[in-house]
Formats: sequence, structure tokens, C-alpha cells
Amino acid sequence: MKSLLKPDAIWTNTICILRIWVGIIFIWYGHNFFDTTKMQGFANFLDSYHIPFSQFSAYLSKTIEFFGGVCLVLGLFTRIACIFMIINMSVATFVTQRSDLFGDAIHTFLLLLICVVIFFSALDKFTLDRQIRSKIKKQ
Repeated sequence: MKSLLKPDAIWTNTICILRIWVGIIFIWYGHNFFDTTKMQGFANFLDSYHIPFSQFSAYLSKTIEFFGGVCLVLGLFTRIACIFMIINMSVATFVTQRSDLFGDAIHTFLLLLICVVIFFSALDKFTLDRQIRSKIKKQ
């Protein structure tokens, strides 16, 4: 029990919880790519901001959110998924939400910050990345 309360253990467990929770959020927002009506609405939204290839961009964004979220929950390709999420949330925050950090963009900005923190943090022990890396080192 004492080892769970050490500062580095608390940090590691917090990163694990953040990674899984943010992954679930991204899966929830990204699952819309299965619904063509919602995707058309999202493409129209992107088109109103003059984002090129709005239909393609809508599917790309939601696909990145869904599969990136799955990767975060599993802890598989965590840093690669974070790179794509950081780019996606940067566009959402600074282009479509017009950098309104205390208004509409607060959610996308917080997701962006959490992805940056996860990217720069050490892999927690519950990631598949770490399991794979340890098996490779044993060989």
C-alpha cells in the first residue's frame, strides 16, 4: 500500500487513468464516423470554416479520434496516437473554435493539453507498448 502512495507511483497511476479516460472520450466523439448523417453535418460544419476537402477532413478527424482513442485505452502506439490527437485537437481549438479558451474551445484545449502530457510522460506499466517493449528486450 505504501508503494501506491509514493509521488512517482501517484503520477504514474494518474497518467494511466488520464490515458484511459481521454481514450474513452475520443472513442465517444469519434464513433460518429459510422453515421453518415452526422458525418455530413460535421463536414458542413468544417466547410463553414473553409477547411479544404471538408468531407475527407471530417472522416479523417473522426477516424483519428476513434482509433486514436482505442490506442490510448489499450496503451498501444500511445505516442503515435498522441501526435495525431495533438494535431487534431489543435485544429479543433485554434481553427474551428477560434482559440476561445474560456468558451467553446475549453474542452478541445484540455484534451490537447492532456495528450501533450501523455506524450511526454513515461509509459505507465499498464500499456501494451510497455509489455511489447519488455518482451523485445528479453529476446
